[in-house]
Amino acid sequence: MWDKTIYLDSNFAKADKKRIAREKKKRGGKAYIPENYPDNWTKYYKEAYRRYVRKYNPQNNCDIICKI
Repeated sequence: MWDKTIYLDSNFAKADKKRIAREKKKRGGKAYIPENYPDNWTKYYKEAYRRYVRKYNPQNNCDIICKI
């Protein structure tokens, strides 16, 4: 019962929009680092996560899918 795999399925564009709004609010909008800036690590995380989803299809290998 406790060894179930759960995949959280989300809309990447909507999640990005929320993340950007949250970062701007947290930093006052002045210190927000856009994604095309070299020091922004989130673009690398997003690329790696999209590559992972394309390669391994975790939504097909899980027991439960939760849409967010």
